[in-house]
Amino acid sequence: MNDSLINLKRGLRKTYKGILWKLGLWTFLAVLAECVAVDLASSLFQISALGGVTQRLMASPVLLGTDSHSNPAGPMLLKLGGLIVFALAVRIWLGQRCHWHAERISSSISKELRNRLFRESHRTSGMLIAPESAQTTQELIEQSSARYARAVADKIRCQFLNFARLLGGLVLIGLIRWDWAIVIGTGSGLFWFWNRQSLNAKSQAELETAPERDRQRKLFQEEMREAYQARAVGSDIGNGRPSIQWINNLSSLDQSVSSAFDSIRQTSNWGRLAILGLVIFLLGASTAAQSLSPGSTIALLCLASAGLLILNLTHNPRLEIQDGLNQILPIHHALSSSVRLWDLSDSVAMQPCRSKIQIESLPLGLGPEDPRSQILLSANIPARKVTAIVCPDILQRRKLMRMIARWEDPQSGRVLVDGVDLRNCTIASTRLQIGTIRSDSYVNTGTILHNITLKDPRGDLLSAIEAAKEVHAHRMIQRLPNGYQTWIDLEKSGEETLYSRFLIALARGKWHDPSILLVEEPSPGMSRSMREFLRDSYRRLARDRTLVVFTRHSATVLAADYVILISPKKVVQGAPKNLLKTHAGFRRAMAQMGLGLKQKVRSRPKVVGSPEETNLNQT
Repeated sequence: MNDSLINLKRGLRKTYKGILWKLGLWTFLAVLAECVAVDLASSLFQISALGGVTQRLMASPVLLGTDSHSNPAGPMLLKLGGLIVFALAVRIWLGQRCHWHAERISSSISKELRNRLFRESHRTSGMLIAPESAQTTQELIEQSSARYARAVADKIRCQFLNFARLLGGLVLIGLIRWDWAIVIGTGSGLFWFWNRQSLNAKSQAELETAPERDRQRKLFQEEMREAYQARAVGSDIGNGRPSIQWINNLSSLDQSVSSAFDSIRQTSNWGRLAILGLVIFLLGASTAAQSLSPGSTIALLCLASAGLLILNLTHNPRLEIQDGLNQILPIHHALSSSVRLWDLSDSVAMQPCRSKIQIESLPLGLGPEDPRSQILLSANIPARKVTAIVCPDILQRRKLMRMIARWEDPQSGRVLVDGVDLRNCTIASTRLQIGTIRSDSYVNTGTILHNITLKDPRGDLLSAIEAAKEVHAHRMIQRLPNGYQTWIDLEKSGEETLYSRFLIALARGKWHDPSILLVEEPSPGMSRSMREFLRDSYRRLARDRTLVVFTRHSATVLAADYVILISPKKVVQGAPKNLLKTHAGFRRAMAQMGLGLKQKVRSRPKVVGSPEETNLNQT
């Protein structure tokens, strides 16, 4: 078994470890009430058949109000029936408590899987999954995580229930025949030991064949990458690849593993059959040596019939459990393998941005049919500076953000970082060097500390506090009831505002320290103090990285070092101070965005250094 898969299961197990003892306690109480109901049913059947209770199990004569020679009158049967109904009602209530704790386990597993998806696919809110498989992977997690979580919860509940029922049944049988209880208990122990040996043999067979299977799959993936690269550039080399030889090799490996598993399964079945035959033989031998009394025989038959009735009425989802547990493999594959699946074999690792980001002839339309595709964006974004991009259309802004972050490759044009085309870099390295903060994923459900560190093992409270102080989020977090342990629930409105969540996202961007950080600023208006906080935060973030802010606020635009203004017809770019002096369209855009600047009158000549111009520069 892969180490990453073991770590995934271990991490999921830690999420529900604190709930297990509660589930086990309520399960044992439910089985105890079940045993009491079976005992009372046995007494009722004995009174009806023999006229009295001759074989006591658990209930005392004081509880029943009768002894072994009482007359089975109507009130006595009515009282006994009422006790049975009460015991079954208690059993149903306790079973609901067990189901509630199982639901908590299922919910915790599902949240942990979503958090892992968030961590793997949103490093500083940036996609870590290959663009063409991102949507499929997210749908897979959403659909499969619930099934896997339910299967794990049902499996744990069934294990507790089966063990508790076995223990309770052995106690009831031991009150009638202690030798039978010893034989059945020993046989159950042998069954458990034999099953464990079979599972160990299966795991050993998997470990022996895992290296060769992994090697073949890696070679097969390399073959797929080369074929994809050849087809992408229109080469005939990609035709007929991957070849049938690779498929035959993988099929032969799977057949060898299947044959080994079939042999282990047959050995396990024969062993179980031998243990069952030994238990039946010992029970028959002990029965021949010492016969049962009529009361004990009726009590045993009543015990067996009542137990079988309860087992038939109880839902035991074994098939659903097995089907749900199979969902962890595609989830693990989606989280671990899809990030590198379509990296080309000659790709290079992206290096930190030190000079500039070059955008060459990127179409601004949403598709080939969009008229805005005729507008091409070419710009040089300086490194370690604050660059503001103003784009009123949210879909156009998101598309440009995806192309700069390489969530998707442009159909024409290119994006270069220090002269290297991003399409020549591995997807994993671009996700580590380019971080993104989008308005639809500022925070995730969880604590503020986990939102900043994304549950990275290297993350601790001190480093999170340092990152929060850099972006002026520390004081805001301290004012919350639980500080950095405050729980954020996206489904409920908490004490944190939209800009508070944005500051937490900036702290996450600072903590993960990418060389390029793309930020989508919130659209609602901000207060004067928040404007000053963000202005200083951007300056601090730009000391060590290239910061690109997609904004609709004029205050952010004028505080930036470089501005790219995308209008429906053309693109304006340059330093904001120079654009204010020379470009009337830029001044109109700033006025519409809430700066309050007046448009210059055409008939009035421009006087450099006039009071109006001085006020604009000061603003």
